[in-house]
Amino acid sequence: MKQYFKPLIGVFFIFFLFGLVDTYRSVLLPEIKTDFSLDYKGAALMFFLSGLGYITGNLIGGELAERYHKKVSVISGSFLILLPIILIIAVKSYTEFLVLMFFIGTGQGILNTASNLIITGFSLKRKGMALSLLHSFYGFGALVTPLFLSLMLASGMLWRRTFILLWFVYGILIFYFFIIRIPKEEPMESAPAEIHDKKKIFKKELSLYYLTVFFYMGSEVGLSAWLITFLQKNHNFSIELSSLYLTIFFICLTAGRFLGSFFLDKFHYLKSSILLLGIVLVLLVIGLSSGIKGVFLLSLTGLFYGTVFPNITVSLRNYFPDSNRSMGVFLA
Repeated sequence: MKQYFKPLIGVFFIFFLFGLVDTYRSVLLPEIKTDFSLDYKGAALMFFLSGLGYITGNLIGGELAERYHKKVSVISGSFLILLPIILIIAVKSYTEFLVLMFFIGTGQGILNTASNLIITGFSLKRKGMALSLLHSFYGFGALVTPLFLSLMLASGMLWRRTFILLWFVYGILIFYFFIIRIPKEEPMESAPAEIHDKKKIFKKELSLYYLTVFFYMGSEVGLSAWLITFLQKNHNFSIELSSLYLTIFFICLTAGRFLGSFFLDKFHYLKSSILLLGIVLVLLVIGLSSGIKGVFLLSLTGLFYGTVFPNITVSLRNYFPDSNRSMGVFLA
C-alpha cells in the first residue's frame, strides 16, 4: 500500500481540480452570456464543446495508457488544460473561447481515463471504495467553487481574471507528477473468453453499462451546468443564493460518494445504480414541477447521484479488466 500512496494523492488532487473546473463554467455562465452577448443556445455551445473535448480526451487517454506509461497521460492532459486557462484571460471572441473550452475538455478526458485506470490497476482490496472516495474529491472541488467565485464576482472582479487561480494549481499538479513514481499495474484476472472477442463488446450486459453511464452523465452534468441559470431566470434568485443551491448539490454529491464508499462493494454495482437513478428521476420531476418550494429537491439529488459513476466503473473494470482502450471508450 505504501508504494501507492503518492500516486493516490495525485489522482485525488486531479479529481478535486475536476470539480473546480467544471463548476467554474456553471457559476460563470451568466457572466459569459453577458460578456459575449449570448442567447441560451449560444451558451449551450460551451458545454457541448467541453463535452465533445471530454469524449475525445477519454478516447485519447485510453490509447495513451495502452501505448505508454500512465504518467505520460497525466502530464499530457494537465498541459492541455493549463495552456487554455492561461489564454482565456486574453481571448476576444466567443469562437476562440469555445476552442479553448474544447481543449480543456480534452485534457480533462485524458486525466479522467488515466486516473480511473491508475486506481483500478492497483492491487487494492476494496477498489469500489477507493474509486468512490476518488470521485468524492470531485465533489469537494465543486462545492467550494460557487462560494469563492461568487464572492470574487460580487466584489467586482472580472470573470476572466478568476482563472488565474487555476494557473497555479495545475502548475503544481504537473510538477507533482513529474517527480513521483507510478508503480506498474498489477496483473488482473482474465475476463471470460467470450469477452475478448471484439464483436461481443456491445453484447447485452455491456450495453447496460454504456446506457447507464450515458444517461447518468447527461442528467448530472445537465443539472449542475444549468442549475444556477435556471434559478436566476425562473425564480429570480441572486448569484449568491443560486450558487448556494449548487454548493448544496455538490455537498450532497460528495456526501453520497463518501458515505456510499463504505457500502459500495456490498451490493450489485449495476442494479444499485439503476435504483439510485430511479430515485433521482422522482426528485427531478417533483423539483422541476412544484415551483420554488420544491427546488431544494434538485440539490438533494446529489445524494443519490453520488455512487452511480464509481459503481458502474468498477463493475465494468471487473467484467472487462485487461483493456485500457475499453475503459477509454466507456468513459467517453
